[in-house]
Amino acid sequence: MVPPPDALPEHVLLVGIDDPLARVLWRASRDISEWVAAPQSSRASEPGDAALFREQLAYVVSKTPELEEAFGAFGLLRLNPRLAQRSSLARACQQVHAWADARGMQETALLFAESWGRIDSENPIAANEAGRAARRTAHIHRAEAWFERAYTIAARHKNRREKIRALIGHGGLLRELGRYSEARDKFFDAARIAASTRRHRQAAEVRHELLTIAVETGSYAEAEPYMRAALREYPVHHRAVPWLAHDWAFFLVLLNLYKEARVLLEAVRPHVSRRDLQVVIEGTLGRAAAGCGDRDAYELCRERVLVLSSVHGEYAAAALAHLAVGAQFFGEWELAEGMGVRAIASARTRHQLDVERGATEIVRAIRARLPAPPQATLPQPNKLAVIERDMLARLRAWTKPRRRKVVDDPEAGGRPDRPTGEGQPTGPRTDPRPEPPHRSR
Repeated sequence: MVPPPDALPEHVLLVGIDDPLARVLWRASRDISEWVAAPQSSRASEPGDAALFREQLAYVVSKTPELEEAFGAFGLLRLNPRLAQRSSLARACQQVHAWADARGMQETALLFAESWGRIDSENPIAANEAGRAARRTAHIHRAEAWFERAYTIAARHKNRREKIRALIGHGGLLRELGRYSEARDKFFDAARIAASTRRHRQAAEVRHELLTIAVETGSYAEAEPYMRAALREYPVHHRAVPWLAHDWAFFLVLLNLYKEARVLLEAVRPHVSRRDLQVVIEGTLGRAAAGCGDRDAYELCRERVLVLSSVHGEYAAAALAHLAVGAQFFGEWELAEGMGVRAIASARTRHQLDVERGATEIVRAIRARLPAPPQATLPQPNKLAVIERDMLARLRAWTKPRRRKVVDDPEAGGRPDRPTGEGQPTGPRTDPRPEPPHRSR
């Protein structure tokens, strides 16, 4: 079995931060690494002022009461590591990971997901969450190692749900790296297991991913059946429904159907509360608005992307590439090229090869002063119009699922009532290629 990657340095928690919470999390992460590495007999309490430590702990608990249980476990580990329980520490790391992930604190989420995976080494959920966190922070090799580990553990314990999640997560990573053939193999394996076990929710996620590859590789004939299958198999309130709408809108943008895409994107926007995910929504919407000739709407989206991406950079490259095309519509060549160059740089930093490829094509077209393709004509009746109508109906009926509490002991083989990442796509579809092979539909 693939071993866990070496522990990341905890100092990333303190970079540019002078905050008691960051210091306590840093200390907890360091203590956990030492606790996992040390033999049971050599564990001893940390020397220092116990009263001062308890005072600091009480302060951070007062500021983040939702993590009181986790900080209690970390406090016991520091003051008396011989009494620390593996199950309590695993649960604490899981809670901090979910808390940080929900707030866009990606490095913190990764550190504690990986700590969870090391402490609860036979839990495939922990390994899958570590893989997803590593993928979001562009730690490519770490993500691959964790997904491979999750698959092996899930197979050993006959946990088909986590086996499918590992395949979907790994396949999504390979797709982002442009390794489409390998990604398809992962998705087809996941589809086979999901179909044989009647896991419709996960089958829908696989169809969603295959839709993405069909669009990014120009296999547009495959996109429609995959979209219909995902829409049919996703439960009404599945977390990924808004992202399915976004990804279909992205497909419409590539077909130069900007008006139709804009309608969907404006319906999706109210359902997205996470700032890091708003970046890509605003970028795609800005491109669609520019295609409709709406300069004011484009400028508003551009302003939002620039503000949000200064803090939340995971999807900044794709959003900037979309905004480059938006400026191309208005003949703002310097602005367009600047946005495109920034998109390429951001994509390279995060190893997003599919986005880098699309952004490079966009910059090439901008430097050649080629105009962006105009709105295409959509004949009526049309299958695409029917899908958009059905998608809008699903969005009107959609409400965000509530996150459920963890009720089981991970060490005892228990599982969170629902994994923190389940039901969410591995990431919005972002390959911002400049134009499709067909100008009209």
